[in-house]
Amino acid sequence: MAHPTPPDPDVLALVRLNDKYPDWKVWRSFDERGRPAAWVATNKTAGSDIAPTLHADTAEKLEAQLKNPGYAHGLAHADAVARRRGELL
Repeated sequence: MAHPTPPDPDVLALVRLNDKYPDWKVWRSFDERGRPAAWVATNKTAGSDIAPTLHADTAEKLEAQLKNPGYAHGLAHADAVARRRGELL
């Protein structure tokens, strides 16, 4: 009798983080050999003044950033602030 393959902990973490943080797309980057590398979260909210992308070495470190992502920098941040105020750049 074949034994079922245990669930991949990375897949479980991806599902959990994507469910818990619906404004973000959480995914794994891959190195040049096709192995999982960084944990990445992309902000799905257009025009947000929150950071557009987060990176971490582990799911736990990425989740810490997702809880308090910080603000975007540069023109994207200025544009988001202006939009929130109803101003044009």
